[in-house]
This record gives sequence, C-alpha cells and structure tokens, in this order.
Amino acid sequence: MQEADPGCERMNDERIVALLTELRDNQREALERQRAHLEIAQSHLELWKAQVGESLKLQREAVSRTRTVIKIALPALLFCIAAIVYLWWRYL
Repeated sequence: MQEADPGCERMNDERIVALLTELRDNQREALERQRAHLEIAQSHLELWKAQVGESLKLQREAVSRTRTVIKIALPALLFCIAAIVYLWWRYL
C-alpha cells in the first residue's frame, strides 16, 4: 500500500477549508439577499393593504352616493313621467 503524501493531504485539507469558507460566505450573502427581498415584499404588502383599504372606502362612498341619487332621482323621474302622462291625457 502506498502512504499518503503529508503535503498533499495538507493541501487537500486547506482546499476543503477554503471551499467550506466560501460556502459559508455564499450562504450568508444569500441570507442577506433573502432578508432584503423579504423587507421589500413586506413593504409591498403594506402598500397593497393601504391601497385596498382606500379602494374599499371609495367604493362604499360611491355606493352610498348612488343610493342617495336613486332615492332623490327616481321619485323625481316618476313625478315627471306622471306629469307628462297627465298633460298628454288632459290635452288629448
């Protein structure tokens, strides 16, 4: 059997340590990027929530205004139609 060269073994150990160090550094960098993306996603979520809340508020106001207009305009329209029918019937 052949004995391993101590210099070669040491070189392999150094290479392994260097590769593990590089992996660790890359993982740290990946985690930092993930944290940054998470912060961006959370800020987008908060913005989205605010926009949805504003949209719902505006829709409620629009529905309320539409109901008010219908309560006023529908009776007025029916009165106008009744007046036209009355005048048409009277002068016919």
